[in-house]
This record gives sequence, C-alpha cells and structure tokens, in this order.
Amino acid sequence: RVLALGGSRGVDGDSPIGLDTASILRADGRPGAYVFDAIDRMRGPRVDAAAVVVRDSGTDYDGKVVVFGAPSVIDRRSGLISIDLDADALDEARDAGVPEVFDPAADSWSDGPDDEVLRRNAARGHHCVVQLGDRLAVIGGIVFDEQGGLGLRATGEIDLMDLNGGDTVQGAALAETRWAHTCSVLPDGRVLAVGGAQVPTNAVTYPETELVEVYDPVQDRWTSVGDLVPGRADHVAVPLPDGRVLVAGGLTALDTVAPLKSLS
Repeated sequence: RVLALGGSRGVDGDSPIGLDTASILRADGRPGAYVFDAIDRMRGPRVDAAAVVVRDSGTDYDGKVVVFGAPSVIDRRSGLISIDLDADALDEARDAGVPEVFDPAADSWSDGPDDEVLRRNAARGHHCVVQLGDRLAVIGGIVFDEQGGLGLRATGEIDLMDLNGGDTVQGAALAETRWAHTCSVLPDGRVLAVGGAQVPTNAVTYPETELVEVYDPVQDRWTSVGDLVPGRADHVAVPLPDGRVLVAGGLTALDTVAPLKSLS
C-alpha cells in the first residue's frame, strides 16, 4: 500500500493552501485498478514535509512512517513566500511540523517526540530524512530564523532523532547549506548529499551547490568528495544495486529564472 499525505491544493494570494489530509492507495484485486481511501487527518498542514518508513531498527517504530515538517516555507522557483509571522504563529507552525507517526496496522496517526532540538526547527521544509540504524537524520532544508525578526534561511544542520526514546541531538553540519537537495544512504551506512540551493531569498536565481558531501554517522563527520557540475536542485537521486547513485534532472544555473505564465 502507498501512503499519500499533505501537499497543497492551490494558493491563497502568494501562499500555498496546505493540506492536513492523508489517504491510502489500495489495490482492489484487479490489475491496474486502485482506490484511494481517506484516513485520519494529520496534526496540521504539511506542504514541504519529508517522510521515511522505518525498517529493521529494532524499535517500536519498525514498519511505521515518521513525518517531519512543515507548513509551506517557500514556493519552489516561483519566489519567496511572504512571511507574516509573529511568535504565536511560529509556535503554531512548529506545533504542526514536529514529528508525527503513521501506523499502517491501525491506519492511524500518533504524536512523535517533541524535544527541544526537534521543535526548534520543526517549521522546516525542503529537507531530507534518512534512517541510520536506530536513528533518523533530518538534514538541511529551509528553517525560520528568529534573529533580527522572523525570516528564512537555508541550513546545513542535521538533527539526529533517537528511535529508542532518547533525546534528539545535533550532528555535524554540512559544509554548505542546502535545500531541495537529495540524501542517499550508501551500502556502507554513510549518507551522500547532492545538490540543493544555498539561499532562499531570490526569486530570479539562487546558487545551486556543486559540492558533494558524504556523512559518516560513526564519526559524525561530513567529508567533501568533489563537485558535480553543474550544481543542481530539485533533482532525483536513486541508489543502484552496485553501490553507485544515479543523479538525474534538476534545475541548474543554466536556467534558474522562475517562469511566469499567464493563465488568462
């Protein structure tokens, strides 16, 4: 079965209309015939969230889906979403963005952990989540910055959530901030981070990073492994059976102007 959750159903002015709904795609027994069944709503709208199915962690999370982030923080390539938030609104966004857990055995949602580290960047979008044994790593993305007023910034931070119930801790940060990037777990347990944009503040262009980095969870260290030219964002990365990772598509510095199309 396939869990479909969140997203947007259009815009209200400049801001996407976030969805808190979720559905299960079930085969009905006939080839090519499928039905979406609605399930309980999530805690709040999640437009730019990331989800991971936990497997073989040896914890109660096995077989469940954990979702992180976020009300919409930015509309990809159409420009910066205007931010009109006060402290109360940011708290509401964080309430919606902290982890939530879907149990396919009961088709129901439950609250995930809500510790200080997870909450600080809970209103996060365009990030990656990967499983590293009995931990989940939330990597990069766009977060709200409260320094000097509410705004957005790209981050290279990594939050490590303990599936055994321990506190979330911050790991070593990426050498370069990035969002709309990809993170792929390699056969040896390391994580390959490719591409992504470095700043969220320009509607015409933003620099896509060329630097490729690998994270070693044992040593808690990122290592640079060269450049992928041109840099790209909004691409896909697929691990191959032989241990390589196929990187395809994306937006690059060759064409970073947001297209404007009239619907009239």
